[in-house]
Amino acid sequence: YFDYLEGINKIKTELEHIRTIHHPSFSQSVWISDIDMLKLEVSGMAAYPFISRVTVFNAEGSVLYQEQLNDCVRDIQFTFPLEYSHRGEKLTIGQVTICSSFDPLRQKIKKNAITNLTINAVQFFLLLIFILVIFHRSFVRYLINFTRHLRNQHQLTDIESFQPNRRHLFG
Repeated sequence: YFDYLEGINKIKTELEHIRTIHHPSFSQSVWISDIDMLKLEVSGMAAYPFISRVTVFNAEGSVLYQEQLNDCVRDIQFTFPLEYSHRGEKLTIGQVTICSSFDPLRQKIKKNAITNLTINAVQFFLLLIFILVIFHRSFVRYLINFTRHLRNQHQLTDIESFQPNRRHLFG
C-alpha cells in the first residue's frame, strides 16, 4: 500500500515538474514552430520513468510531434493546454498530452511484495524453530526429572507429589 502511494506521489511530482519546467518551453517551441526544440524537450522527459508517451498538438488539433518513450500496458493520460502571451493576450496555441505508465510502479510493488513475503517466511520459520527448541528442551527436562523421581521412589511408601524442576527456564 505504501509503495503504491509513493508511486502515485512520484507520478504527481513528475507531472508537476513537467508543468513548471517543460510547459513554458513547449509553448515557446509551438509558437515558433520549432520541431527540433520539441524533440529536445521530449527527449529530456525520457529521464522520467513513469512517462510513456508525449504528444504535442497545435491549435487546430493536428499532431506536431509524438514520441513513445517507454512501452506500457496500462497508462493514464494528462493534457495540458499550451498558452502563449502575445501582445497582452493569452492565446491557446495547442496542447500537450502526456501518458504516464503504471508499469514501473506495478513492477516495483511486485518486486517488493516478493521480497517482503520471503523475509516474512524466513522470520516465521526461525521463530517456529526457536519455539520448538524451547518446547523440546522443557519437555525433555520434565521427562528426565519425572523418571529420576520414579527411580528414587521407594516401594509403596508415602508417595510425594512430583514437582517438575523448571528453574532452568527462568534463570
